[in-house]
Amino acid sequence: LWLQENAPDFEPVLTHGDFCLPNIFLKDWEFSGFLDLGRSGAGDKWTDIAILWRSLRDNFGGHYGEAVAGFHPDELFDALGMEKDEEKLRYYLLMDELFCHSNRTSLRGGRRPTWQSRNFIGVHHNSRDSHASVRTGSE
Repeated sequence: LWLQENAPDFEPVLTHGDFCLPNIFLKDWEFSGFLDLGRSGAGDKWTDIAILWRSLRDNFGGHYGEAVAGFHPDELFDALGMEKDEEKLRYYLLMDELFCHSNRTSLRGGRRPTWQSRNFIGVHHNSRDSHASVRTGSE
């Protein structure tokens, strides 16, 4: 009930779905690719923003290893040229915790989290055949 009553306005984009530092490739400190596209598809832009903000906070803030002095995860919003929205961060981080981290078995099986739209455009990775393809439609 809380999730329905507090759902923010939907801002649709193609999302990565797990846009955290371990899933981003850099070469010479320049973006060069993504890893783990199993949760990509149509979604709200704040899904990726919230997950990346949490990853910056935890990875550079000392949660995973040594803290980076002088860094603050809110610098992400300066780089994006947008205001930080605490309510959207809270909502999408809660969605990630409830439906993605607690449902890892089904994610490994190739199914999308139940909170994503039934109509989607996404990347489907078939590990048995070691290839990825773009799919559209519904399940």
